[in-house]
Amino acid sequence: MREYLTKRNIAIDQHAGIDDTSELMFIDTDGRWIRKDKLAPDNGKMGVEGDPTQASPELGKMFIDFKIQNAVAQIRTLVEGRK
Repeated sequence: MREYLTKRNIAIDQHAGIDDTSELMFIDTDGRWIRKDKLAPDNGKMGVEGDPTQASPELGKMFIDFKIQNAVAQIRTLVEGRK
């Protein structure tokens, strides 16, 4: 995620920013977990550390896919190491 965002000059955030919010948007098919009308960049008062206004379900799918690919690669490495 960080590499993808950095290459596109999108700020990497810490909490409730583009990555967290995108992932939730992707898995929240009913649209109940994120109040899109309340998304706003970090202003130091809302518990947000980043800019969730750029989040999207499409980015969320990609970020989750990255995590799955990395986990599978790590598992394969561990399994191969036991042989």
